[in-house]
Amino acid sequence: MGIEGKDLTAIVDMQRIKYINELNLGLLQEFEWSIRYPEYVQFLTSLDGKTYTELDLKGIYEPFEAGDSTKYNAITKEKDIAARYIKLVIKNGGTGKQSGYASWFFMDELDINYIDKRVTEEWMKKRIYFKLQQKIGDKNAQN
Repeated sequence: MGIEGKDLTAIVDMQRIKYINELNLGLLQEFEWSIRYPEYVQFLTSLDGKTYTELDLKGIYEPFEAGDSTKYNAITKEKDIAARYIKLVIKNGGTGKQSGYASWFFMDELDINYIDKRVTEEWMKKRIYFKLQQKIGDKNAQN
């Protein structure tokens, strides 16, 4: 997705609380076409959709296939962040230095890596119950 000259604020509702291990946003830069990295990227999380907390980010630059193009991944540093809502705020980088026109920012995907502990806990309970049933069945078979 590309946006020209404007900022972006987007909210993702995950429908219930999940435990986020990583948020990753891929961004592209191509100077020739006035595609710039944003001035900044913020990830914020919330349990209720009203009060948000900003997450610390680390950035990773990766060489891209084309000449001067690079890809930037904005990745969260924290792990196991309880959240239902994720707010993404991207501040556009301004004008293209070569063209004088408003610059674009391109993002390819937002990855949300999480653990749904409710599902995990239910799965563990079923697994423990199954193992208990196996042990009881083994003991009954021995008698």
